Amino acid sequence: MGEAEVLRETETSIPHVYASSELMAVYTEGFIHAQERLWQMERLRRVAQGELSELFGEKTIAIDTFFRHVGLQKAARESLPNLSPESSLIFQAYADGVNDYLSNVKFPNGQTGKMLPPEYILLGISEVRPWTPIDSLSILKMLNFHLSWNWNQDMMRELLSIIGLEDMVEIIYPFNADYAHNLVTIVGDEDIQGTRFWSDATLSERYHKTRGTQPKLTQAQQNRAEEKARKEEEKLRQEEEKLRLEQERLRQEEEKRLQEEERKKQEEEQKKRQEEERLRQEEEKQRQEEEKKRLELEEKKRQEEEQKRQEEEKKQREEEEKKRLELEGKKRLEEEEKKRQEEEQKKRLEEEKLRKEKEEQERVQKEKEEQERKRVEEEQKQRMEAERKQKEEERKAQEQEKQRQVEKERLRKEAEEKARLQKEQEENERKIKEEQELKLKQEQEERRLQEEKKKKEEEAKRQEEENERIKKEQLEQERIKKEQEELEKKRKADEEEKARQQKEAEEKEKIRKEKEEQERKQKELEEKQKKQKEQEELQAKKKQEEEAARIKKEQEEERLRIQQAETERLRQEQLKQEELQKQQQSQKAEKSAEQAQEAKKEQVLPPQMDQMIHLDESQASNNWVIHGNYTKNGKPLLAGDPHLMNQIPSHWYLMELNYDSKYVIGATYPGIPLVMMGKTNNNAWTTTSALTDLADIYEETISPNKKQYRVDGEWRDLDQREEIIKIEGQDPLKLIISHTHRGPVIPDQVFQGAEVFFGEGAAHLKTEGLYSFAWTGHTPKENTMDNVRNLMNSDNLHDVLKNIDDKGYYSVPQNILMADNKGNIGYYLGAMMPKRRNQTPFSGCRVHDGSNSDNDWDGLHDSKDLLRVINPKKGYIVTANNRPAPEHSLFDIGATSTSTIRAQRITELIQAGVDKGHKFDHKDMIQIQNDTVDLMARDLMPYVLRIANNFKSHLNDTEQPLAQQAIDKLLFWHGEMDEESVGATIYAVWQYKLYKTLFHKFSDDNEVRLQITSNYPFNDFIQRLIRIIDQEPENQDLNQICEMRDSTYKGKSSCSFNIAKALAEAIDFLTVEVSQNPKDWKWKNVHVNEYPNQPWSLTPFKFLFHRETPIGGNSNTIRVSKYSIKKVDQLKTFKSFATPNYKTVVEYAEDPFDEIMLYSHDGGQSGNLFTGHYHDFQSGHSFGKLLKGIYGKAAVEQIAHQKLYFKKDTEQKLEELSQEQQHHDHSHAHHNHQDHDHSDHSHDHHHDHNDHHHEHAHSHQKTQRKNNNQRKNKADEL
Repeated sequence: MGEAEVLRETETSIPHVYASSELMAVYTEGFIHAQERLWQMERLRRVAQGELSELFGEKTIAIDTFFRHVGLQKAARESLPNLSPESSLIFQAYADGVNDYLSNVKFPNGQTGKMLPPEYILLGISEVRPWTPIDSLSILKMLNFHLSWNWNQDMMRELLSIIGLEDMVEIIYPFNADYAHNLVTIVGDEDIQGTRFWSDATLSERYHKTRGTQPKLTQAQQNRAEEKARKEEEKLRQEEEKLRLEQERLRQEEEKRLQEEERKKQEEEQKKRQEEERLRQEEEKQRQEEEKKRLELEEKKRQEEEQKRQEEEKKQREEEEKKRLELEGKKRLEEEEKKRQEEEQKKRLEEEKLRKEKEEQERVQKEKEEQERKRVEEEQKQRMEAERKQKEEERKAQEQEKQRQVEKERLRKEAEEKARLQKEQEENERKIKEEQELKLKQEQEERRLQEEKKKKEEEAKRQEEENERIKKEQLEQERIKKEQEELEKKRKADEEEKARQQKEAEEKEKIRKEKEEQERKQKELEEKQKKQKEQEELQAKKKQEEEAARIKKEQEEERLRIQQAETERLRQEQLKQEELQKQQQSQKAEKSAEQAQEAKKEQVLPPQMDQMIHLDESQASNNWVIHGNYTKNGKPLLAGDPHLMNQIPSHWYLMELNYDSKYVIGATYPGIPLVMMGKTNNNAWTTTSALTDLADIYEETISPNKKQYRVDGEWRDLDQREEIIKIEGQDPLKLIISHTHRGPVIPDQVFQGAEVFFGEGAAHLKTEGLYSFAWTGHTPKENTMDNVRNLMNSDNLHDVLKNIDDKGYYSVPQNILMADNKGNIGYYLGAMMPKRRNQTPFSGCRVHDGSNSDNDWDGLHDSKDLLRVINPKKGYIVTANNRPAPEHSLFDIGATSTSTIRAQRITELIQAGVDKGHKFDHKDMIQIQNDTVDLMARDLMPYVLRIANNFKSHLNDTEQPLAQQAIDKLLFWHGEMDEESVGATIYAVWQYKLYKTLFHKFSDDNEVRLQITSNYPFNDFIQRLIRIIDQEPENQDLNQICEMRDSTYKGKSSCSFNIAKALAEAIDFLTVEVSQNPKDWKWKNVHVNEYPNQPWSLTPFKFLFHRETPIGGNSNTIRVSKYSIKKVDQLKTFKSFATPNYKTVVEYAEDPFDEIMLYSHDGGQSGNLFTGHYHDFQSGHSFGKLLKGIYGKAAVEQIAHQKLYFKKDTEQKLEELSQEQQHHDHSHAHHNHQDHDHSDHSHDHHHDHNDHHHEHAHSHQKTQRKNNNQRKNKADEL
């Protein structure tokens, strides 16, 4: 397998492993985990496999029964053959490291025997079962199950329905955005728009559309909803206006372009017309000259004819006149004259007709030349005026012409003027008509352009859809091709595996036959020597028993002596501390009362509950990452702190692994290989619980004989398996566990064993109910190691996501937050998400009817369906167990959880810095991790104080001044839950007192009532309740939740009254339980982080191993410190059971040598009290003092350290070559190695010398092994 060198930091005991291969690094990790945390690993595998009762007796039967029903060990066994070859080798290498430690430890004095951790001695365990890959897989399955927690909320919703609150279920335990307060999601709508995750309709809209329902809103909520809708409508209107303006701008630009083209066209036409006009004018001039000559000739001829005619007429008239005068007299002459005038008038009309015909011809000519008509008309007018003047001159020249000619000329002018006016009128009408036609043409042209633009857009959209279709077809073809290739590879691999197995079977058969032959010969030899050896064996056995008894007695005496000495020393220290505490107290009576109260607390805690608090109860975590755009050095910043249950030793173990020119440093989890959260050459990552809905509960209809269940009207047979639980001091318990096609059948009472996780216990359903449990963790697929190696070995985040999509994600559900040295930040929602047949969003949030297969699953979602984002637009990502999916998510994956106060606060702090232009660094990250502001408390307090001030008059005379005192204390308090705050203490007690007043109308069970208030979704409800009650004090739906049967208040505003009364009760509680002096009400005086040790915290030695730290914070602060209200009811104090167990900050830099890695956990590296590293991190960790991560051999060699060398040959043997200690001896026991046949005693050699002012103590241990094992090489380097 290879070699490894371990450099262990002297000050912190953090090991740095430098191995020749990845398998050797994992092997060494297993060895070190067993060396430091063996009992922790033992306890974890026993919890997961349901084997606690073998050690603890009947107290843990409920826990074991629950986990045997869930079947974590069964799931682990089914996953083992489905591991990738690389994962199988890693699990086996880790187990080999653990087992080689178990088989080679000795007492410090060199005696043969196993030095197990003291927990084993306390529990009477003399042998440790070898570690197997199944054990690590069982722990992984337990972590998976631990974080698949939504099924407990499904049970809580069912409980609310059972106690009569069906109409309020979605309000009290919301699972969609309708009733979520200040929803902060990990991924925003802006990050998924335009991707495969986007849906135009929101999850809430699709949920209500499918159900045909509407969210239930109060009037105040309706007003807010309308205001929100109005703002959205205004926003939409603004966007439409913006779009309209943009379209108008484009239209104007188009018009301008068209006008420019028209102008150019008109200019060209104008030039052409001008040329034509010039030619026409020349022709017209020539024609006019000819016409003028013709007219002059005609006029001259006419004048001559007229003169001749006039002379003839004159002569005739004279003759006629003479005759008329002579014949008819004066009257007749007048009539003749009139007749003559009429004839002249007729003649003039004839002439006028000819003239009009001529003008008509000219008008037709002008209509043909539309654009130059006005100019032609002006010239015609000038010509006519010239003719008129000429005629007038001619008329003047002919003075002899009489008044008749003058009258003739006047009439002609009048006719011409009339014609001119008529012509102008026609010209005006023509212009108006032309303008109308031009306007109509412009409108038609505009419509045409719009239609053309619309057609172009439709064509572009169609082309885009066609391209998308082609792209999808190509992707589908690639996928099919890839699947075919994978199938072909799998077929070839199966054939190879089959051939290999056949070959192995043949070899095994050969070995078996050889072994049988050897056994036969050996048996014959033994039979021959049997009589001879019987006597010798009896004598040897007697001697061995006597020697074993003597050694055991000496060991027991030595152990007791050491233990008594250490106990006495620590007891003396404890007595000194107690004496110091007594001197600091002002009154001896108060001290006695506190001692009595402490004794009372120990009696109140039932044994099983004391047991439960030491197991995992919390699923909280924080992490966030900031892009280089908002950091001082332009590189990403990553911070994280998971929140598991407090315990000592810590859940985590700090370590660096180096192999193949790669390194990874961070947090390991004893019992599981590799590094769970850390930093490598290229990437850094942290995780939080995703809280995705990975399990469903089905109420089953079971037949009377308990062998069948009903689905879709038909009876199906139940599968059954047998489980045996060994119980210390009792006979084993036999369980027959039934299975439906969905999963194991779990009775309601068995679910109560889940209290090991939730602290408050699972919600009770129907007493005799039988429920099947469907959970994606039951799938045989498992690739946690592959995913961790992907994070460790990928070059960048894009490769990480690509590899996940290629291999799938079959591991623990978690939010994976990442940064790389290329400057990328990213997020991936890792989960095995079921495909629910009922595709209504949030369909998995209630207990299902098991008799209807429509509620079943259709396999798992592909990993490509899981949310992810790289370099989001806002420049940072925050996950704090808040909802991952935004409202426009296509799937409800990660959408069933709500926001958290911590997520809101982290986002608030980061966004405030971004808005101010602040540039973040690692110090800012630590400051955010240490923040203790409860955002819910800060924002609710103005409403609470206003309600209390309005309703304190309903309190009795004793309560009113107490309520006023609380109001005065909280008036200038803004949610700071720091250690010195008195306001924090009053708020915490007020919250506890208020929650105790809820749900009395619906349940008489105090535990059930407090249980309802102890889940994340309840925060959303309580914020809505107080805000609504402030506006609607008599809200009927909410006040029924606050009604109490024994309350003195009988009005319609029970919630308002309870809010005021709880403030008074808070002051009374603190006065009685803490101190009469309000200065002593500091939060640190009543609130501690409790770190229990299993099993020592359950023994009289608790004072040695148990740890408590006064601290600030609560369940809503970033520096979380979660306590149980139910336990406050029992203990009268606030003991937190979940805090940030591991903290890390990573700051990338341009130069890798300038990168910063900070980390810490909440205990010490060792699980052994006597090593000096049992809890040395705890104090600094609690207040944000992180350790600098030192990585790389050259850097570690610059600090004080010890060295340990390992060599593992190809036949799975371990040889410890040498050990070098610097500065001081390592406090752990030296480990020699023995094979199964014999062992050699070790000899220590000490040499002192001076090297660079450092003193080195050398000790060499050499061991010679005999090889009697013919196993083949099981593993090479990956």
